[in-house]
Amino acid sequence: MTCAVKAVEVPRKALRRWMGPAMITATLVAGTAWAQPPALVGDSRGDDVLWEARTALEQFRTMVSAVQQAQALGDAEAFARATEQAQQRLDRARELFDRGKAGESTDVDILRAYAEALRMSQDTDLATEVSRRVTQLEPEDARAWLTLGRDLMLMGGGDAREALEALRAAVRLEPEPGIAAEAWTAQGILLFQEGLYELSLGAFEQALEANGTYPAALIGRAALWIRDGKLRDASDLFDTPDLIPPQLGGQLRGMIDKALSDFAQRRIWFDDTAENHVAYAKL
Repeated sequence: MTCAVKAVEVPRKALRRWMGPAMITATLVAGTAWAQPPALVGDSRGDDVLWEARTALEQFRTMVSAVQQAQALGDAEAFARATEQAQQRLDRARELFDRGKAGESTDVDILRAYAEALRMSQDTDLATEVSRRVTQLEPEDARAWLTLGRDLMLMGGGDAREALEALRAAVRLEPEPGIAAEAWTAQGILLFQEGLYELSLGAFEQALEANGTYPAALIGRAALWIRDGKLRDASDLFDTPDLIPPQLGGQLRGMIDKALSDFAQRRIWFDDTAENHVAYAKL
């Protein structure tokens, strides 16, 4: 049954509390890369509270750049200050969305923005419900199904089947190549996590058919190569700086770690050459 999602209050979970400085930038970016509504500063249409909430969210996004810049410069003081300011804007956006009962809206832009604020606040359950509501309102929107699938993936293994169904729905809608590559890649990651390695490889290959240079798909396929002992082929990929996209960094690095562990446990034989040993050391 379709129903409006009710906003609930949850304890504040500050980004700085649950992860170290090396990962916080990736987490900030993660929530903004999936389903961004358009910039709204100066756009006063709609309810004033929700407009203010969306403006605060846009300001949060802007602060991400300051966090990234401070991290790149190695400026710990500026990094801490920018992180605190970003968190304040995110908290403000969440407060205003809840006050404006954003979950009851039928405006998909409001719902997408609300889901982003929830996701970044680590309220994954409610973010998923809001994303599900967007698919109900826009059932032909491939991006909506992709976002729902990714949110369900964040929920853990118990939601893997529904996540896969959502991601497959995104592909069936024949989206433009960029979204198709993202949807196939998300399927590949999910199937890898479920131990379905052949199906995972097929999904990554489909992603690369849509976009032959999509970094996340290249890395996903490389993780499967590592698992099968194709170390030189996989290691060559990591000569490219900053290849791993921040929004998928944790998942992809986890796949590489798992692939290396599986390779060692499976005791796969490979030629005892300097090139192979260098490749293994690099990975």
